[in-house]
Amino acid sequence: MTAFDVTQFKEEVSLASSGAGFFDFAVRGHHQIDVALSTNCNCREFEFRQFIRGTVTVQRGAITEDRSRDIGPVGGIGPQFSEDIAPDGQRYGHREEAGQAKTTPVAPENHYTNEQGITDQAGGCKYRGEDFPKFSIGRLESGDVVRVLMQFRGQILRHGPTDGAAGTVVQTREWTDIDQTINVP
Repeated sequence: MTAFDVTQFKEEVSLASSGAGFFDFAVRGHHQIDVALSTNCNCREFEFRQFIRGTVTVQRGAITEDRSRDIGPVGGIGPQFSEDIAPDGQRYGHREEAGQAKTTPVAPENHYTNEQGITDQAGGCKYRGEDFPKFSIGRLESGDVVRVLMQFRGQILRHGPTDGAAGTVVQTREWTDIDQTINVP
């Protein structure tokens, strides 16, 4: 591997009155993953994987409600890392799935390319992934406290070699995309 970079972008946060004393809150993160495998190796033997964990709570007075089920992959997120799934149902970095090139500013990218920049899921030596994790909630009241934590783990692992090393983690990176506490005025 010659590179495994994670670029994080500033969180986008909004809290706005929705009338009748209620508020709407939204937060969106954004990160991009760039992996370059050496062209001297058999690139098809390596894959990227993305995992997610975190918590979302809404506190109203003395009652705290866990809203973690409302965010991330089907069934929500929790305190342990689990494999992340893109909104279109694809898993990040799986070579056997169709690649997703960048089509719009907010479409997640998730594909391998060859030296010419052409999508090559099976044998490409460069991987680019992008994610826009988000959470929103309405009908918040003055005094409510919303806490959102979304953390990620990216791993490069061996994939399909015949020497018994399949699944071996080669490198790992961890980062936090969203870490917000909002006190509704």
